[in-house]
Amino acid sequence: MDIYITNLETKEDLRIPMLPTEVNGTIANKFATYNILKNGEVRIPRGTSLDTYTWSAYFPGKNDPYIRGWTSPKKCDTFMRHLKAKNGKPVKARLLVTETHINLDVYLQSYTPTETGGYGDIKYSVTFIRAKKITVKKSAKVAQPLQNTPAAG
Repeated sequence: MDIYITNLETKEDLRIPMLPTEVNGTIANKFATYNILKNGEVRIPRGTSLDTYTWSAYFPGKNDPYIRGWTSPKKCDTFMRHLKAKNGKPVKARLLVTETHINLDVYLQSYTPTETGGYGDIKYSVTFIRAKKITVKKSAKVAQPLQNTPAAG
């Protein structure tokens, strides 16, 4: 398994040098919940939640024979920080986890780095949220407002 993140704005990419032990995904539906007299609670499907993918790992400060494609932790940290929204405009990225179904466009939801260790290691946790395209359809007919009419009397 390998994890690649590509900044779709700059076309830069990062191969995560030290893999996490697990990548957690949350895929969920949304439901409207109602309480109906004598029937109790009911839930009606109302769309989907955005998928999220999260993991915790570290960027090792020193190359090690167990690391494939070592990249300095400062470079990894800078790459992750550049995924933060700029001037209110989100930065879209591509998340690819080989040997899994994860290959999709995402936005960085959170990145929490902690500098640690004697070699400049950076522990971190990261959460990505799936980028979902929104399509807004324009209605051809605009409803006219009702006009006040005097009551007959």
